[in-house]
Amino acid sequence: MVYICQQYKNKYFYATLYDTKNRIPVYSAGQIFPPAKHKDDHRLDDKFFIEPELAQKGGGNMIEVDNRLHNLDNVHSAKFGQLQALDTDYKDSGYDRGHLNAQIFNTKNDNSRYATNTLTNIAPQWGPFNQGTWNIMENGLVDTVRDKCNFPGAKSYVVIGVQPSKNKFITRTTEKIITTSRGKQKTKKEYENRVNVPDVYWTAICCDTSTATDCNHKKMGWSFAYEADNINKRSVMVSFYPVQQFLTNQYLKIFADYTGSDGYTVKGCEFNRKNTIGIIKHITNSIKKVPIFEENPTERFET
Repeated sequence: MVYICQQYKNKYFYATLYDTKNRIPVYSAGQIFPPAKHKDDHRLDDKFFIEPELAQKGGGNMIEVDNRLHNLDNVHSAKFGQLQALDTDYKDSGYDRGHLNAQIFNTKNDNSRYATNTLTNIAPQWGPFNQGTWNIMENGLVDTVRDKCNFPGAKSYVVIGVQPSKNKFITRTTEKIITTSRGKQKTKKEYENRVNVPDVYWTAICCDTSTATDCNHKKMGWSFAYEADNINKRSVMVSFYPVQQFLTNQYLKIFADYTGSDGYTVKGCEFNRKNTIGIIKHITNSIKKVPIFEENPTERFET
């Protein structure tokens, strides 16, 4: 596992914990900076990047992918793919390059958008799921932050992660000429498990109001986590969880505890459960058909 401070054009944008064995991120963590309503939400897909730290190039800015050079068939640059996925791994794989930290969470400028296009922030994602349920949830989350976490001093923090599968991989096939015991040459195919295909994608969101300028807003924070299976369907079940419970099950401690001057204590961004329940109900009531929600999506918050 390697911690990466994602750097683009000499600026840090967010953090990633990267699994060099499975060649996928464990999670990426940052803030949500939603675009203004009705602002053009353009995607920037013309550049993708790899991490120099994982290619024995030291630290510094992420390196723009050149598929003519950054591929496993090029003996001089195959080392780029020893510890991380390459763009050529995804070509013709049947999977999308699924962003963890999404472009729509990073709309301050084009540089912040491009910084999400590093392959250390990407894992294999089924296209229908990526473009259906997951995309709709990303947009719904941005709308919620814009409407429910936009007062002075409030900040929205997000962690997006995956649960790796046990035996699903993007594989690479190579052919090797071998000599048999009878002295004949024949071609042998070899298969390498290159990139793990996650079973689950998840998101944990924290609206931190501990620094709100209006005292009436300091206890209005909210948080939750949700997850969905990475399957070849557009409509997928989404399940919501209290953020502390969910991250504990993931063996993660990410959101800090807070104690106000009046002794009001918040553990792991669980500010106002009643407010959280209302926000989840708003999300699930405003999104129709895709994705699918549990019959009582806030049940885990009501016990």
